[in-house]
Amino acid sequence: MALKIARVFTSKNFLTVIAIFCASISFAQDIHFSQYYANPLYMNPALTGSFYGDFRAAVNYRNQPFTVSNTPYVTYSGSFDIAPLKKKMRYDVFGVGLLVYNDKAGNGVLKTQSVQASAAYNKVLDAYKKYSLGIGIQGGIIQKRIDFSQLAFESQFDGDTDFDLALPNGENQTNDNFILPALSAGILWKAFFTKTINAYAGFSMSNLLQPRQTFLNDPESRLSTRYLIHAAADFKLGKYASITPTLMFKSQNTAQQLNLGSAFGYDFSDVSSLYLGMWYRWKDAIIPTVAIEIYGLRIGLSYDANISRLKPATRGHGAVELSMVYIHKKAAPSYFSPVNFCPRF
Repeated sequence: MALKIARVFTSKNFLTVIAIFCASISFAQDIHFSQYYANPLYMNPALTGSFYGDFRAAVNYRNQPFTVSNTPYVTYSGSFDIAPLKKKMRYDVFGVGLLVYNDKAGNGVLKTQSVQASAAYNKVLDAYKKYSLGIGIQGGIIQKRIDFSQLAFESQFDGDTDFDLALPNGENQTNDNFILPALSAGILWKAFFTKTINAYAGFSMSNLLQPRQTFLNDPESRLSTRYLIHAAADFKLGKYASITPTLMFKSQNTAQQLNLGSAFGYDFSDVSSLYLGMWYRWKDAIIPTVAIEIYGLRIGLSYDANISRLKPATRGHGAVELSMVYIHKKAAPSYFSPVNFCPRF
């Protein structure tokens, strides 16, 4: 997509083109969430069915205002998973789930939607049922759409200070939407070290087919494979308190991202808890987080405080993110085998 800015002189138009250019860059990469731990099926399909209860439903919302040109990035995600054979399999777990998401970039100029189904099997590895290993697979479709009427190209510059979007854009656009196949896979290791220390680590790969994606008939444009490593642990601090450190690293094409952080949890009763956390996205943002859980429903709120070099352009504004995770008939971890273990936060 040939977007030129060399001949743009006014700050208003310059920022407009910069915002559009950023939207075109995001086209080549997947969506992301700061509360990645609250979106298990998107993070790793091997997490499907790994929870304490009858079924799990998760909803995620992210609004990232790109204030240099009022072009927000808004992302919605929802998932549902269940382990239908939990009672028959006793210690091992077979889970199935469904993931959907919708992403709008640049006031809806670029839209991405996806529907994917997942399945996972987690196997206990030892006689004491302290360790388990799981594998998962996920597949579906991704649809991308773009509104060319909202994009400004070099050929539409009027030679003075503005763009005339009524002029031909001069691009070899073949279509304004297409559908891609989606295929992901992952592995997951989990352990109960002691009654007060539990942990897991996983690895997943998304976009395994690397399908061709282009609005301008570019044969070299493909959706790159995303590699993701994640880990977490639960440390009980007495009867009511806990601390849960987590990390996530992912790489896609030339982009890399590392998130490190921890949450402190306090149980007010058997059915209510409060969590306070802080995460750091390397060289990009500090992410304070608060969450409350009542009767299996955990609601989390976070804010990305921008500390990168983009901070002056965004006027320091970051992304707001809301998550809701509900586990029906959630039970205490000790009632199940370690294959069900998933950190509380």
